Amino acid sequence: MNPNSQPMSSYILQLLSDLEAAIHARWKECPPHYFEMGMPERFLEPPTDYDGPPFGFGIKTEDPSADFSWQEKDDSQESMLPSQSEQFIENLNFEASISEMEQWLEETPPVRCDMYYHFGFEPEQFPQAGMLSDNEIENLVLSLCRLWATYNFTPVFPAHTPGRVLYPLLLQRMSEPTFVMTRGNNGIEFCEYAPEQCPFGEEWCTCKDE
Repeated sequence: MNPNSQPMSSYILQLLSDLEAAIHARWKECPPHYFEMGMPERFLEPPTDYDGPPFGFGIKTEDPSADFSWQEKDDSQESMLPSQSEQFIENLNFEASISEMEQWLEETPPVRCDMYYHFGFEPEQFPQAGMLSDNEIENLVLSLCRLWATYNFTPVFPAHTPGRVLYPLLLQRMSEPTFVMTRGNNGIEFCEYAPEQCPFGEEWCTCKDE
């Protein structure tokens, strides 16, 4: 699929549909780590027809928010701690994620190991920001962030960052080598906390306040 082969509005609708299909396929294959552990993540809403395990199935709790309710309690210290079963599952996931990373570092990397490859897309499928309307960019950014979260990547950026600023940063990072975790999460930061070099620009930069 080439963005120059059909009207842009139709092309973007098809691209968004392809992104949604990729999100759905990954959910079927491997539910995201945060979802499995019952941890909230703003980009982790399951596909509408998702019929897999419920939110937080890895923790084995009836209340998806139970893992965080301890922060609001005034009871004894004992009641504020996670249960032994929850802690055991958390430890298993941590050990599994470390094992995955060690194995990846020891193996010879494949010819392709960027996000585009893992997601099943090519850079050429994503039009430059100047070819898109603000609404088209916002929709693409939301779909890309959902796709990232589905593969256990969390993009870190200031709240209310416009899609026109974020879109090229997402595409650039997707071209770099990366490792997909199935039992853990990889936070991706774009800013090195040097305000004069902030990729979000002076208007949206928050690193000057930290």
